[in-house]
Amino acid sequence: MSLWFAVILGLIQGAAEFLPVSSSGHLALLQAFFPSLAPEEGLLFDVLLHLGTLVSLAAVYRRQLGRLARSLLRPRGGDGAAGRHLAGLLLLGTLPLGLVLPLKGWIEARCGDPAFIGAALIVNGAMLYISDKLLAGRKSLPEAGADQALAVGFAQAFAALPGISRSGSTVTAGVLAGLRRPDAVDFSFLLSFPAVLGACLVKLAEALRLGFHKALLLPALAGFAAAALSGLLAIRLVRTLAQRGKFRNFAWYCWTAGLGAIIASILT
Repeated sequence: MSLWFAVILGLIQGAAEFLPVSSSGHLALLQAFFPSLAPEEGLLFDVLLHLGTLVSLAAVYRRQLGRLARSLLRPRGGDGAAGRHLAGLLLLGTLPLGLVLPLKGWIEARCGDPAFIGAALIVNGAMLYISDKLLAGRKSLPEAGADQALAVGFAQAFAALPGISRSGSTVTAGVLAGLRRPDAVDFSFLLSFPAVLGACLVKLAEALRLGFHKALLLPALAGFAAAALSGLLAIRLVRTLAQRGKFRNFAWYCWTAGLGAIIASILT
């Protein structure tokens, strides 16, 4: 793998992980139309790209994550109640991911199907367009309950499908469940932390078992850095656009990319 291609993949991963356009769908399409990695090499590279997005997420939400850690380590401190409440919401929101495990093989097979990904991107665009039409809720994150956490959690499980955006579906679900837009965005991103971290640990163990070529290390590190940088910028952009109700701008892109993927799959 060339260094420039690794950087491009890293930039796409970091941006698409947080922009409501589906990072998994875009990377799957790139690797379907431009295959350049052996399966074991691709696995390690994928892990490092996702670790890059975790770095950007931790940088933006360092205060909230630090407050959460302090509340768990020192439950009697000033942040104890608020931290435990947030921890409970994150735990509830993560539980629906268990529904994805029995479908893991089927979902992975869809990653090699550009037509399926294209159709999912079209569905994703429709969700984004509708989300801007919704009347935002009034609950802040400290006021959120189990119903909001589970609604966002089920949306995150649905986003396991390649072509469905995790951020787009979870923010839409949060607003539908009664959260204010800024709080829906913050909960969406905070909820992604345990999900992405867990997936990285599982894939890292498999990648180490399979082994990797030393020649891939430099491109992988370059992709890691690119993903962290683009992820940082993407998080800030999504927070701004969500507050302004501008998700529909991404809907047009998803419709175009989805239709293009379907046409390309027919012609190739």
